[in-house]
Amino acid sequence: MLEETSRWDRFLDRLEAGHWMRRILTVVGVIGLSVVTFGAGLLLRPTPVPPPAILVVGKPAAMLLNGAPVPGPAAIDRVVRDLNDLRPYPDTGINVQSCPSSNGSQFVVKFTYGNGDQWTVIVARDGCQDVTAGGFWPRTSAFSNPQLLKDLDALSVSLLR
Repeated sequence: MLEETSRWDRFLDRLEAGHWMRRILTVVGVIGLSVVTFGAGLLLRPTPVPPPAILVVGKPAAMLLNGAPVPGPAAIDRVVRDLNDLRPYPDTGINVQSCPSSNGSQFVVKFTYGNGDQWTVIVARDGCQDVTAGGFWPRTSAFSNPQLLKDLDALSVSLLR
């Protein structure tokens, strides 16, 4: 005579089968979501935007442009904003840079703070329009913000009058 399995054994078998099925579905689901997420990350990878190069920290009390004092805090704030809006070059290793010829003309912008500190930023007017701050080249150029040269040109013309 054949022994029939008890209801309890059948119940335990069903639980065990469901448990393994749940494990298999979980593993397949995790692998599937990983593949989809990785693939979407490759396709939708955003182009990194470098943060602005903060060339002037704080709020300067006074500013000299090519040795002439700049009147008015609005003009100082505009130049500080233009300088701080410059974007640095992406650091991609050794780059060859070709620039138009330069005659060496530049804007020398000296900021003075209330505590007596001074900060000098030099902006080349032509060529690669490189910008140096505090004697260092922060890997940026006035090309990334054309408004900077326009504002400095307008200020220098108004100071000559």
